[in-house]
Amino acid sequence: MTKTKNYHQYLIESLKDSTEATAYLWAILQEENPETELLKIALENILEALGETQLSPHEIQLQKNKIDDLLNQSGSDVIYSLASWLNKLGLELTVTVSEDSSLIDEQESQDNVNHGQPFQILPLKSQKPRPKFGSAKGLIEMSDDFDEYTQ
Repeated sequence: MTKTKNYHQYLIESLKDSTEATAYLWAILQEENPETELLKIALENILEALGETQLSPHEIQLQKNKIDDLLNQSGSDVIYSLASWLNKLGLELTVTVSEDSSLIDEQESQDNVNHGQPFQILPLKSQKPRPKFGSAKGLIEMSDDFDEYTQ
């Protein structure tokens, strides 16, 4: 007999890894025609997973109540509120240059500019890779894929 798992339990367990949580939210934000409730559900799932270890039950409830307020805001307030909300869970909202940006000329793309997605959500605890050109005089040795560095 095959043993089955509850998908929600499996999802929450996997989202306890902040890297998984960031990838999950990133995928939701990349949807071209997202369902109306998709972002709300994703934020609630991330709160359930990451909040368990980082917030008290009372704080989790407060953060859950803020999701609707956050998603009903307009203008720049929503970005600042989302960044603050994510920060409480140990995540950070960042901005990078888009690969399809028409504002970047051909010369810049040949000068090792890192063309990522329009923005990223990163765990605050992660160490951000440093580019080789920033390792002045070999003080920092970089791997080819920028995933790790040594001093």
